[in-house]
Amino acid sequence: MKEKSRTKKIGAIIGLLAFQIAPLIIVLFHLYSFSNYNKASGWLKDNEGLCKFYTTKNSAHRSFTWTGPCNAGLAHGQGKLSVYESDRKLYDFDGFLKEGKIDGYGVMRWAFDGDVYEGHFKKGALNGFGRFYNDDGDHYEGDFVNWERYGEGTYWYDPESEKFKYTGEWKNDEPHGIGTLYYRDGRTKRGVFENGELIKEHITEHAMTDNYPKNVLITNDDGVEDMNRLVCLAETISERAEMVVVVASSSNRSGTSNMLSVSKTGALTAKLLSLDRERNIYIYEVDGYPADCVLFGGLGVFQQQNKTIDLVISGINGGANPGLAWFGSGTIGAARTAALAGLPSIAISGINEDREDKNGLAKLCKWVANFSGSKAVQDIQSYEYLTVSIPENLDDIKGVKVVERAISFDKPPFYLKCEVDETENLEIGRDITWYLHPEDPSTVYNMPAENDIFYYSQGYIVIVPMSINENNYPRIDHYSTYESELWKLFLE
Repeated sequence: MKEKSRTKKIGAIIGLLAFQIAPLIIVLFHLYSFSNYNKASGWLKDNEGLCKFYTTKNSAHRSFTWTGPCNAGLAHGQGKLSVYESDRKLYDFDGFLKEGKIDGYGVMRWAFDGDVYEGHFKKGALNGFGRFYNDDGDHYEGDFVNWERYGEGTYWYDPESEKFKYTGEWKNDEPHGIGTLYYRDGRTKRGVFENGELIKEHITEHAMTDNYPKNVLITNDDGVEDMNRLVCLAETISERAEMVVVVASSSNRSGTSNMLSVSKTGALTAKLLSLDRERNIYIYEVDGYPADCVLFGGLGVFQQQNKTIDLVISGINGGANPGLAWFGSGTIGAARTAALAGLPSIAISGINEDREDKNGLAKLCKWVANFSGSKAVQDIQSYEYLTVSIPENLDDIKGVKVVERAISFDKPPFYLKCEVDETENLEIGRDITWYLHPEDPSTVYNMPAENDIFYYSQGYIVIVPMSINENNYPRIDHYSTYESELWKLFLE
């Protein structure tokens, strides 16, 4: 009886172990199979067997369709790609392939969860700058290396999270390095992150709105002849700043964009006009352009005192700069120069140049000072700047709109008219003057479009986020297809 009882117990134990181990063996088997299944990269052929596409996974179970060109039997160029696995669609890709591999700018949409990526690929993987949108509502904008977030980027958390966004450095798909974490309740934590965790917090002026900006540079493109607006803004912003430096050109430099004289002459002539030691306000006159003023302030005055600039303000200037006015504006040129130097900057314009209403000017200076300390300005990222156009009638302003710039027009915004009838007085070597005649802006732009021109004309303060990065990424890959053809032209 004891022997049978012992045998039954051993059998029960073995049965129990088998019952518990069997699922583990099955799981391990599936993991092993999936691992090998997942590594099966290789070439796929289309239904006609004429064009091939390379997949990094599951080549034995995948198929594809391709609407673009095929070069030497490989999908190559711009088109639409759909990839299937066991007849189930995995994803669609609209963009560029190079020698059978996804390579260049494009948009990928995953069929099973609705995720979307738009940006750059290299050898079939996410590499370079891009934007990834998750179906849960979170998304990331920044750098990728081999499918992982790596470099500089900003991640917006899903709406259910207490966190709002993280902006800073990334490594291996996690916040890693210097960054800032924003919470939905208004809290901000800035410091050093490691593998997604904040390991060392820094309390800086950027994290505390009331103490930002500490060091401010103010300039304009109207020069010293319009100093009253600059002084008004400097005195107002000095209530929150530790040091304010005003640098203005010795003459009106409107319409000079980001021209530099110091790059040609190698020197600048500057004159200290006044120094308010109590409020720490310096006012300089420089024989140069607005861009020279920015360099003089940043590389001269502040650097000489071992200080860095927190914010560059170009303006407050007369005459608004919506639409195409940004292209030649010295006001915006100064802000663009600051952004190129990695300095947060804003360009303020629009007040009536002949305005003598001191109360109105004081009100505007206070708004600009408060705007400068707002989270909106603190959130300016590297190589970005903001342009602000303010309607002339301050009493009738309807609100603030952040919109895109109108960069198209129905006809040129001006024309040149000859002082004489050139067709009847053709004479080689004769100097003839052609006069600039501006067109009515309302007849130049497509006014119904909801851009800065539209809202400015409706009485809104208009803010346009700008960037010095003028790369046309979607077209780089298109024009790269002409490389060999253009090289052949050179060799002819």
